[in-house]
Amino acid sequence: MKKLISLIFLFWLSGFAHAQQSNDLSALFSQDDEFLDVDDAFALSVDVFDDELIANWKVAPGYYLYQHRFKVALKDAKLGEVFLPEGKHKVDEYFGEVQIYTKQMQLGIPYSSEKNAIVVELEFQGCADAGLCYPPTSRYFSINRSSKSAELIDLDQYEAVAGEVASWSAPPLKSLYEPTNADNPAEKVNQTTQTKAPEATTFISEKDKIINTLNDSSILFGFISLVALGIGLAFTPCVFPMMPIISSIIA
Repeated sequence: MKKLISLIFLFWLSGFAHAQQSNDLSALFSQDDEFLDVDDAFALSVDVFDDELIANWKVAPGYYLYQHRFKVALKDAKLGEVFLPEGKHKVDEYFGEVQIYTKQMQLGIPYSSEKNAIVVELEFQGCADAGLCYPPTSRYFSINRSSKSAELIDLDQYEAVAGEVASWSAPPLKSLYEPTNADNPAEKVNQTTQTKAPEATTFISEKDKIINTLNDSSILFGFISLVALGIGLAFTPCVFPMMPIISSIIA
């Protein structure tokens, strides 16, 4: 009788877990349809002035741009000191300690050119708070200095324009978050930005936090924690293939 009750309970538990997993997967796939296209999540426009371009990103709610992923390339123009505003601090699941922008971001791009028409490439990368991280994205614009206008063009049109390329990249994470020697030019932070480097911090993953906690705890606490984690693991989908084996043992 006890074996029969145990077997019924096992089948009920397996069915409940399977139903819960199906609901979670359905929610996940339905959520994929709710993510915006990259141009809707990060709407980009360019304002043209005599000696400066202002790249404007309008960031949709629930999305953000990485500070260290901006790049600029100009053809037929000299590039000045790009103004990169200070962002918000975030512990990111992909990059760790980062600076981000939400709602709106503006990149000031001083330039000089003898030509009326030039082209510019703007590269950026952003993510959604829900977990989707977009790949690095480039957008290309044809700049008409006389009419103060910027027209979106494709990659082929950009590459068709011959000319010397002047480029700039935002400081990488190492330059932003690790102390540097100000007397060594090779170790200076990119001077084309106006950001202030925050103090160096160490990113610790959840796995490392658990390991450190167990290492610093007593043997009894560690044993109890491992038992609790084992019980929790028993309710995850990866143990479903063990159900028939357990059922045959009980029977």
